[in-house]
Amino acid sequence: MYALPVATPVSESLRTEAWRAKYFRICLWIVAILPSTYNAILAMINAQGVPTPRSAAIAAEVGILSLCLIACFLAGGRKRDVAPILLLFFALTQMLLTSLINDTIYPDFFRNMAIIAAFTAVGYRSPPEQVRSIFRVISIIVLGFLLIEMIYMPLYVSIFQPAAYLEASRNVADFSLNDTGLSAGALGYEGRFSFGIFSGPRTSSIFLEQVSLPGFAAVLLIFLLGNWQSIGKLDRLLHVALMLLIVLSNNSRTSSALMVINAVGYLVYPYLPGRLTAAIMPVCLAIAFILVGPTTVTLGSDDMIGRLSVTVAQLMNLDAGEFLAGSLPQAFLSYDSGYTYLIVSSSIWGLLAFWIYVTFAPADRTPAQRRVHWGLAVYVYCWLMIGGTAIFTMKTAALLWLVVGNMVFALGESDRKRPTKTDHRDSGYAAV
Repeated sequence: MYALPVATPVSESLRTEAWRAKYFRICLWIVAILPSTYNAILAMINAQGVPTPRSAAIAAEVGILSLCLIACFLAGGRKRDVAPILLLFFALTQMLLTSLINDTIYPDFFRNMAIIAAFTAVGYRSPPEQVRSIFRVISIIVLGFLLIEMIYMPLYVSIFQPAAYLEASRNVADFSLNDTGLSAGALGYEGRFSFGIFSGPRTSSIFLEQVSLPGFAAVLLIFLLGNWQSIGKLDRLLHVALMLLIVLSNNSRTSSALMVINAVGYLVYPYLPGRLTAAIMPVCLAIAFILVGPTTVTLGSDDMIGRLSVTVAQLMNLDAGEFLAGSLPQAFLSYDSGYTYLIVSSSIWGLLAFWIYVTFAPADRTPAQRRVHWGLAVYVYCWLMIGGTAIFTMKTAALLWLVVGNMVFALGESDRKRPTKTDHRDSGYAAV
């Protein structure tokens, strides 16, 4: 007689861990790919005559965030989860207080912080090689549809019908004279800045509108700051070529400026303490007030001073009550000024909470971590000068905070020393 094998606690534990790891990877790919693509998927459905109202987009985002929670449960808790949990708790409390004071419900601040917290936590648990593969796939998708848009626009429009989808799902009305089928903002206007290399409307690819595409390029740049030495030559070529094509075809001044700043920053950031990023926000605001000065003659004009003047004018028009308690009716009027948008939608305390999180949540022990931390801060604080919601859209924010969280994933030995002359080439992660 032979005794039947009996499962030991150790073998059961190993099987459970393997099961959790398998389903975590599935969840990771879904929550990483869908944020950038769900609008394109809904637009394709809408283009076939099936209505996709705003509730469909809301349901998609709720589903993605719920799946993030499941992914975190599958991978188990982390000590660093304290930061995203505190941010989420504060955002919920602040949303309730601000809504109560203003006698209206406005969930945007909680939604924005929930995206940041959820994808930071998922990033903590994500193997770096998986994140690199995810960026490769997304870059290929974005590049493919970008080329279709540039080479044969009627095909692109027939696939997505961007204007019709944005009107159905976001209540974004189209220009009466816009017969292209593209979003109205993609058409630009006379005198708007252009590199003069590509003619035609500003490109959007799978993001369907012209703002999120350069935002994706900025996020892709931050990913490269932390992973340049860990990816192959073909991946480098793919990502860099895509960034350049986006900037030139979209005529994005902000993303092109960030490319120049971070190209220099790649060498400089490893020598700078991550906590010093706290100074970027007040420095940006001080520069804006100095450049704009007391005049509003150029308010809203299509140049740097004109864009900054909107932020300066809106901040100067806020009273003490709006700083301390927000002003939700003004949130809809502040989309061209990120700092004003954060204050009126969550009060000054919401802006300070976001500033604290950007300063202290990212890891900054290794050169790669400091590059990502500084790249994140430069992107966020500079973009807030000229836009209110772009850095919070799930289309790009999900990938951004996935990268930020992923930089603390344990890989190799912890590098706690300051960089030497050759350390700027190190891209290792540290167990935090």
